Amino acid sequence: MDINKVISLFGKEYRDSELVEFFQKDGLDIVKNVQDYMKTDDYEGAESSVYVEYPLRGYSLVFEDELDFFDIADGVYGESGRYYFICIHIYAQGVDGYNQYKEEIVNGIKITDSNEEVRKKMRSNYKRHDFLDVDIWENVNGIKVFVDYKKKNTPQIISLSLTK
Repeated sequence: MDINKVISLFGKEYRDSELVEFFQKDGLDIVKNVQDYMKTDDYEGAESSVYVEYPLRGYSLVFEDELDFFDIADGVYGESGRYYFICIHIYAQGVDGYNQYKEEIVNGIKITDSNEEVRKKMRSNYKRHDFLDVDIWENVNGIKVFVDYKKKNTPQIISLSLTK
């Protein structure tokens, strides 16, 4: 899966044909998954976000309600049904029941790289949070990169998200 293409899709509404077609090629039906999630107990009372999981391929997606996405002060979460793609979480083997994501992520990093290799490949300054055992790069070509090591020497989850 072309991660640069994924990043270019940030900000698209979940029914956007380009977004739908891209993930369809990877075997994921975004529209069905988003609409199915809206019928779950997890969604009830927490309508600000919708989650689409794809454990087989090692990633999950996050969509944000238009109220938060456009910073609208008044409204009811979930009322419009418009959710915008803002984040992809990429998983190491076995983390939260996911298969390992197999492809390169950004700057050539892989989920199997050591924390030193990740930092070397990402090059620029990052925020280190020792308590959470994470590194955060604030603006890498318009995205935020969040690397969660979970007290291991390799990433367990790497999240790429839209920088607003």
